[in-house]
Amino acid sequence: LVYGALLRISCFYMATVVFSVPFMLEMFSISKETEAGYRKKLVFAYLTTFIVLFMTIGVFQFLDRQAYSSQKDWKSYSVFNENRTQLLDYRYDLMNYETDGERLTQLGVSENDALLYLTWQFGDSGVFTNQLINKILNDAPSRSVDIDMLKRLAAHLYEEIYGFNVLVMGIFCFSFWLIINRQKENIYLLTYLGAVTAVVLCYYEYSGRWNHRVVFAILFAVFILLVQYGEGEKRNVLLLAASICVFINIGLLLQDQFDYNRYIREEADGNAQLAAYTKQHEEALFLIDPFTDQVTYRYDVFRPHQEGDFANRTYLGGWLARSPIYENVLDRYGYKNAFQALKSSPEDERVYLIDNYYPEEKLLYLKEHYGKEFLLESVDN
Repeated sequence: LVYGALLRISCFYMATVVFSVPFMLEMFSISKETEAGYRKKLVFAYLTTFIVLFMTIGVFQFLDRQAYSSQKDWKSYSVFNENRTQLLDYRYDLMNYETDGERLTQLGVSENDALLYLTWQFGDSGVFTNQLINKILNDAPSRSVDIDMLKRLAAHLYEEIYGFNVLVMGIFCFSFWLIINRQKENIYLLTYLGAVTAVVLCYYEYSGRWNHRVVFAILFAVFILLVQYGEGEKRNVLLLAASICVFINIGLLLQDQFDYNRYIREEADGNAQLAAYTKQHEEALFLIDPFTDQVTYRYDVFRPHQEGDFANRTYLGGWLARSPIYENVLDRYGYKNAFQALKSSPEDERVYLIDNYYPEEKLLYLKEHYGKEFLLESVDN
């Protein structure tokens, strides 16, 4: 729980709200079914556990905020990252040039700009500013719950039902039903979890965040049921242990994980070659397209990159764009951002672009914003 809160505090808040109802029901059940002395000990154990948990998370959150706010560069990055998240994670529909082209043009955002921003290539701090982001967000109509949204929700649910992820979840849920069917079913808890799951799915559709999170939203509801039916003095403790193990590891069985691991395997050799190549040319500065080298963003803290892998390379976008981590690399070469370095590449022979996806779009970007035309020259394969 502490790790999850440190990773995404908003998810922890949501889980706390959802869990609070079963928790209060459990407290009510304890107050009715147990002796006074045992009841006091049990309530004390519950309360002390959660008080320590929330205090620990609160301390970590305070330290995290202090660390960011105490350093000017990181404070600036956190403000930008929050604005960027609101636009490109939740309101990316505002960058659709087919529906909002006229409004974007008035704000100085071209169709090519919109394409680059939507593909996470926003490393130009002189153009893609907080002020521009706020203008796009503030001048835009809010999302609405209407027939079109409900149609999209129904279409997504239909697609998910025939997906491999839901097949795995279906087998898991059916097995769970066979186990708990021998016990008295809690119709109130089932109704509550069904309603919560429906609300969460509607939120994902409304916010535009419909993806693999949907599977885990359903898994989350099933996990609460497993805990509810598996814990207790008279219930099967092994079932509780098994439910926790399944909850932790079922992600390994989902199609998203299969696809991700296959991608990592396919890209591993190229990533190793890139690291070796950049180390061989230590004097050069390599500007890398975020889609060309996505392995950089793998969720694996136990196998970090080798020290020095990023000493002379930075990215034109991605999660860490505009952060001190990238800017420190650019600063050593005398640049403020990656697009400024790219613009100076004809005069500065140290600067190279590594891009398998959007090189022409980047050249058009430089032409539109800086009035300079460039040609690509292939230096190495």
